[in-house]
Formats: sequence, C-alpha cells, structure tokens
Amino acid sequence: SVKILSLYEPDTAILTRGKSGAKNEFGHSLFIVEQEDGLIVDWQLPRKPKSDVVFLQEGIKNWQATYGEEMIKAVVTDRGFDGEESRNALEDAGIENGMCPRSVKQLTNRLSEPAFCEQQRRRSQTEARIAIVKNNFLDGRLSTKGHENHEMEVAWVVLAHNLWVLARLKTVQKC
Repeated sequence: SVKILSLYEPDTAILTRGKSGAKNEFGHSLFIVEQEDGLIVDWQLPRKPKSDVVFLQEGIKNWQATYGEEMIKAVVTDRGFDGEESRNALEDAGIENGMCPRSVKQLTNRLSEPAFCEQQRRRSQTEARIAIVKNNFLDGRLSTKGHENHEMEVAWVVLAHNLWVLARLKTVQKC
C-alpha cells in the first residue's frame, strides 16, 4: 500500500524532528554546510529524508575528497548530529569535534572550553543562514514541482546566496 502525503507534490516526506510541538512535519529535508565566512560549500536535498548522522558521515567523505583532508579543521553542529557514530567519524578523519553534545553533562563540561563556546556562537549564525536561504531566497517555499526541479531551484538559490555573500564580503573589505 502507498501513502499519499500530497496530491500536488509526490516527493513530500514525513520528517520526524523530535521537537516538542512539531514532532512530525511534512516537506523536504535540506542539508546546508557553510564555511566561516557564510559561503555555502555543500548542500543536499535528498529525495528521502536522512538522519543528521548520515548527512555528516557522507559529508566528511565528500568534503575531504573535494577540499583535501587537511583543509577541514573542525565541524560544528547542533545537537541533532551528536552521537557516538558522529564523534568516531570525526575522530577517524582527524577533524576537531565542535558538535553540541546531546548530554547535558557533556555540554556542561564542553562549555568550560573557550574554543567550543566560540564555535557554538558561530554555529548560531548558521540557523540564521538557513532562515535567510529559506525565507529570502526561496520565499518560504519551493516554487517548482518534482524533485529534479527542486534540486535545480536550490542550486540556483545557493548560487544567488553565495554571490550575495561575496558582494557583502567585498564591501566590508573596502571599508
């Protein structure tokens, strides 16, 4: 048997978030990776939702293949990415772990590290980056139908976003 989640968009998925008040949502999962200056350097819009741990493990392999093993110094994420598998993947790759721990005890310990606090302060800007991409560049929703068209639309949005960031960086450098 097949579940129909949307009459208009066959690629709509049930996203289980684990957040109070919004445990399940309908839509698409978008994974965005930005570097310190705000440029989006990787993104995925999977046809079927993936866990954050899978995104991270695949990402590490892709980033090291694309940018070189020595270029990726640290990975900073929210609590959704934390877990033994993720910690092991970062350690095996020789990448500094800047993930926000799920455990309150571990988080309390990590908050005594100035570098971790700075990384998490920087990570909070990523939440704003996602909102900018979603609300300003996508107007709150994808305007196309079909997964291939969604991917193309997101690719154009990422390009436009990165041009916007580069223009702002150039302006700041001139001042």
